[in-house]
Amino acid sequence: MMSRWRPSQGAQMKDIGDNLFIAIFNDAMDRDLVLMNGPWAFDKNLVLLKLFDGDQKVQGMQLTEASFWIQIHELPFKGMNEETATSVGNALGVLEEIDIPEDGITWGEFMRVQVRIDVSMPLLRRQRVKLGKEESIWVTLKYEKLPTFCYNCGILGHSERECRLVTQHEKSKDGNHYEYGSWLRATPGRRKTGSVTFEGAFPKRNGIVYHNQLNGGGCKAASPTAMSILSWNCQGLGNPWTVRHLHELVKENNPSILFLMETRMKAVEMEKTWRITGFYGCPERSGRLDSWKLLKHLGDQNRLPWVVIGDFNEILGNSEKMGKALRAESQMASFREALEFHSLRDLGFRGQWYTWDNRRLGLENIKERLDRAVANPEWTNIFSEAGVQHLFTSASDHCPILLHLFTSILLPRRKRQFRFEQAWCRVETCEETVKESWHSKEKGSHMFEVTESIKSCRRGLINWERSVYRHSQLRMHQLGEEAKLLEERAVTEEDQYQLKKLREELNELLEREEIAWRQRSRVQWLQEGNRNTNRRGGRGGFTKRCIQMYPTKAPGPDEGLSALLVRAEQEKKIQGVKVARAAPAISHLFFADDSILFCQATREACTTIQEILDTYEVASERVWKKIQGWKEKLLSKASKEVLIKAVAQAVPTYAMSVFKLPFGLKFAKDVRGVDWDLGIWNGSIKAMLAKMGWRLLQNENSLVHMVLKAKYFAGGTFMQATVKQGSSFTWRSIADARWVLEEGLRWRIGNGTRVSVWGDKWLPSGSTNRPITPKSQDMVDPKVSELIQGEIGQWDVNKLQLWFMPEDVATILTIPISRALPEDIQLWNATPHGKFTVSSAYRLIAERNNLAQGESSSGYPMAKVWRAVWKVQLPNNIKVFTWRALHNALPTLVNLERRKISQSIWCPRCKLQAETVLHAIWECDEVANCWSESTMAVNYKLHFGDFTQLVWEIFEKQGVEGLETFMSISYQIWVSRNPLAFEGILMAPSQIFKTATRERDEYKSVLLTKSPSITRSIPKWRAPEGEMYKLNFDGALFKTLTSAGIGVIIRNSEGLPMASMMSQKPNVTDPLAAELFAAMKGLQLAHDIGITRLILEGDSANTIKALQENDGEYSWLGNVIKEAKQLLHGLEAWELSTIGREANNVAHLLARNAQYIHEDHVLMEDVPVFVQQQLIFDVTHYS
Repeated sequence: MMSRWRPSQGAQMKDIGDNLFIAIFNDAMDRDLVLMNGPWAFDKNLVLLKLFDGDQKVQGMQLTEASFWIQIHELPFKGMNEETATSVGNALGVLEEIDIPEDGITWGEFMRVQVRIDVSMPLLRRQRVKLGKEESIWVTLKYEKLPTFCYNCGILGHSERECRLVTQHEKSKDGNHYEYGSWLRATPGRRKTGSVTFEGAFPKRNGIVYHNQLNGGGCKAASPTAMSILSWNCQGLGNPWTVRHLHELVKENNPSILFLMETRMKAVEMEKTWRITGFYGCPERSGRLDSWKLLKHLGDQNRLPWVVIGDFNEILGNSEKMGKALRAESQMASFREALEFHSLRDLGFRGQWYTWDNRRLGLENIKERLDRAVANPEWTNIFSEAGVQHLFTSASDHCPILLHLFTSILLPRRKRQFRFEQAWCRVETCEETVKESWHSKEKGSHMFEVTESIKSCRRGLINWERSVYRHSQLRMHQLGEEAKLLEERAVTEEDQYQLKKLREELNELLEREEIAWRQRSRVQWLQEGNRNTNRRGGRGGFTKRCIQMYPTKAPGPDEGLSALLVRAEQEKKIQGVKVARAAPAISHLFFADDSILFCQATREACTTIQEILDTYEVASERVWKKIQGWKEKLLSKASKEVLIKAVAQAVPTYAMSVFKLPFGLKFAKDVRGVDWDLGIWNGSIKAMLAKMGWRLLQNENSLVHMVLKAKYFAGGTFMQATVKQGSSFTWRSIADARWVLEEGLRWRIGNGTRVSVWGDKWLPSGSTNRPITPKSQDMVDPKVSELIQGEIGQWDVNKLQLWFMPEDVATILTIPISRALPEDIQLWNATPHGKFTVSSAYRLIAERNNLAQGESSSGYPMAKVWRAVWKVQLPNNIKVFTWRALHNALPTLVNLERRKISQSIWCPRCKLQAETVLHAIWECDEVANCWSESTMAVNYKLHFGDFTQLVWEIFEKQGVEGLETFMSISYQIWVSRNPLAFEGILMAPSQIFKTATRERDEYKSVLLTKSPSITRSIPKWRAPEGEMYKLNFDGALFKTLTSAGIGVIIRNSEGLPMASMMSQKPNVTDPLAAELFAAMKGLQLAHDIGITRLILEGDSANTIKALQENDGEYSWLGNVIKEAKQLLHGLEAWELSTIGREANNVAHLLARNAQYIHEDHVLMEDVPVFVQQQLIFDVTHYS
């Protein structure tokens, strides 16, 4: 308690027995402050204080009273006076103080009185008050700084779990409920008389003065300087000599202000008033936001045509920066948002690219385009020929920029090239515009009509973009203003609904803006590569579904046929059947290779079905014929790869996921050039069959599970079922893959009743996921439930130490046990989220069978090479090229002659030898100079048996780096071959090498943007708004202690601590587990002190994601996640937030220092000494 009281002159605390302590203060003022600032709590329990003069006997001393500030709610306005407060206070106990202004009348939601009450009696929840001659009314009471009390009996000092009263709760139609609850707790109010001070090291509430200045980046007011004003009645500016003389006057006198009279210009010309602003952005990153606020403020002054020129000290994108680390995206986004706020557009430039150079040499050199001119559309409409020129200077590290209003000396501006915006796809009218514009009136060949249709679409989209899409910025501003007004008065349900709609529309517009900026970034294209050459596909690619009525039908959902049937059912043309009166009508069931249609046996219904089938057959036949008509010469290799993955592979996939097909079975070549040899699909077949088994385990209420259970394992489970003679091929195929599930499944312990200690897999680590301790002979088949103390939801440590070796004990104790003791479930141990995936099952099968993936027929150990080829930091088109070369799939003349496409086999470079893959890339004398230019250690004069041997030799001697160089140069050699073969253009060997090196280095430099930028801004802790509280949590692992430290801090809207906690959780070795335990511990603390409106904030994104989403059902920490979610949903209002470590330092320090304690350490409205400075820093720096 001394650490909380902090007496200035010191004090002593002594234990005098019988849970009594005596505190001796050296200064009476310290003692009075302790009595005045009560009540005090230790470990959430009330501490009773009483003055002791030394004449009293300690034995038999009764401490039953404590002073509380009590809030009186639900008072009418006329009753909020001193008389009412005195009446209520005397009825509650001994009245000590009334919080009321000097005039005796107060206002607000409640009144406050300080009363000394008897804590051995139940808390009063309500009190009857009589106001004048009127009837008495009931008022509600709430207590500030209320410690632990019983929700059952209302007495302080124990919780409802420890209540010994026999009286049970009242019963209601909804079930049991307590007469008392957290609603008796009140947030400490403000005094209406005098000032309230913080406890301990905190200053007075009004002791810190915040003064924010909006000055454009910290610039001070300039001191008075000399200036000149030129005034001239020019008597007209219509003749050129008057204008020339005016130029000479300005040049000679350099006036600060020029005032012209009687210009005799036309009114229209004089109305072209515009505004120019010279702007200097704050050079300090911390003041940059104030600069953007100033820019927005200046734009709000008037709506004149406006141009802004100067040094903004910021760039729009990383393409405007060269050297060192890339700029943080959030930092540039703030600048872009400030410009977009008033539709300011960059005017472009002519001359050198960068306007600032730090003048350093080598890798230390940095160049950026910090200086620019921007203008709004009104200004550019007046000065449509305006342009900016970057000038050269040696006197500064910034180059001057010159704004020309009429750019006769500049190059003409290029006409804007039409490009399709990805963000347009999010607007419904865009698709309608394309459909309307596609049908061209021009007639001719098919290709001519397609070309004309594309041109028509281009014209239609340009007009649509001008008339509809360009107004999105104005619409965003309007929505923001409307939402702001609604938020200020959102009290009715209609207002809240309208506010929700405004937010959805505004978020949609913001998403379009983000897509537009991302599409314009060249870095984004380099990062993601060409979507057509992306080996694994991507969101920018396309997916085609082959839906047909043929035996080779690609399985999958038949959306077209289903839509036709549903529409017919809605139009009452057909009517489905019901299995029960309340069941939905079923008109169709689709299977892999069959469809069952249900309707009434009437002529009209059968006619409708026939028409639907005819329509669907015609449409699906067109799709299949179109795919069959694709010509190889019209598709690139990457496009063929997309075709095979998106269309062709779907043909056998479903069959392989349901049936165990024979090893040597081959499909016919239904898709051009695709030969389905199932020998190479063996692992995939097993993995897909295992997925079907996983679905049976997890969906016991599904139709297929109920049918198979009734037929094959009515008295047991899927994993225990046997395959009998005469079983169906489907059942035998699925059952044959159960060994995959047995390898990958593991039990997650809930109550342990379903899990055998030595028979099942339930440990999180080890090769077998079972205990390594041998089972004792006297044990039959114990369950894990015997190792759990069910009454407290913890492991029985004594029994564990008795049954198992220390290694097993340590592993078992890391498994979290929920107090709710849920059912045990099986999770997939091969994925972090615990859900089955085909890819993880395939890897498990490969490890089990020790598959030599990618082994070459020549005997070289190519498994490592294949992995290296696909993981090198090179564009995907180079990876695909290397893959084709290793499979001898390049269109060399030898390969073309083999396919009867070419009659010549001689190399187009040397004309001396046959052109094989090895010759074209390595052996030809004409390409030898390319390899001599490189720094590779492999002698280019060596001869190899084939291209595979060459690649293996390079990888073995030079590793991944050498392989990257080889692949880059090989690709450029092959690319340079076609111009030579067909156009006679020969590229110099040095140029080939330089191109390969440049593209490789450029791609690698772009990949660096995926790593965090060094120049990112430091996040700040932000206080919650309104009535919300913010709970920051953090977990820290202590490997030497095999435990985790937990730190929790709860603060109000002013940044003041409501509670802090340090705790140490034993037997924790996983970072995510440490963070989850910290979050749950913090939520329990918030529940105990009565906080119901909370923002939960931490620096672990995975923890916040686990609490937000529903994917944690099969995680090994699923029980902990579920318990934390239950605490969250018990709050009145809650939010989740992720923040950087720098803004979570208070919780982090508490977690790190938890290693020095052995029990929970909780402080109410206070924090430990070692975090006070950080807490003050957060309070004084949040915005």
